[in-house]
Amino acid sequence: MKIVVVGAGEVGFYIASHLAHENKDVLVIDNNDDALRRVSDNIDVQVLKGSGSSPVVLSEAGIENAEIFLAVTNSDETNLVSCLVADIISPSTKKLARIRDADYDEYHENFKKHAPHIDTVINPEVEVVKTIDRLFDGSLDDLREKAAKIQVSNFMHTLSADECLNENATLDEAIHILIMGHQQSLLVTRNNEIVGILRLTDVFSAVFQSLSASSDSVREDG
Repeated sequence: MKIVVVGAGEVGFYIASHLAHENKDVLVIDNNDDALRRVSDNIDVQVLKGSGSSPVVLSEAGIENAEIFLAVTNSDETNLVSCLVADIISPSTKKLARIRDADYDEYHENFKKHAPHIDTVINPEVEVVKTIDRLFDGSLDDLREKAAKIQVSNFMHTLSADECLNENATLDEAIHILIMGHQQSLLVTRNNEIVGILRLTDVFSAVFQSLSASSDSVREDG
């Protein structure tokens, strides 16, 4: 299975690493030499320098033969245009895009039904955790003395409903909560007791497995 990933940042690096461990034929596209070098030095995948929204670059990457296309750069616009170009060149390729800006939230369904025909839209961003009161306004010894007197309960975050998920919930529900709540992980509960944690990386993996299974099914039917 050939998979093209646009974006060699943290998200792209994780996805490429995960796919490589599953022995997939992966090619990563990025404009940044350092990011590509990090990928090629640590993961057994192909890399290609260039813009993921360039039809020339996508053709060189072999998008026509790719079953899955993932646009996961830090730019929503780049990801959308990349998927649009990929859709024009290879309409049958399944597309997943990372869209962070909340302004696009109400258009996710339109992106699926109309061009660029994105099969899955995911927002992996997590809200920035607010910094606690400034402690470091003196020497390191002063900091240690202050820290020794402060209890975790004074600063801990109280869980809200959108940070927990019942173990029987569906993947679709999990994706919705992660996107709408901008969480990076959810606590999984059973009878109001925490029994595990669902990480954003787990969701990426599940989505990929779903896309892969769908592609395999279509290939077998053909």
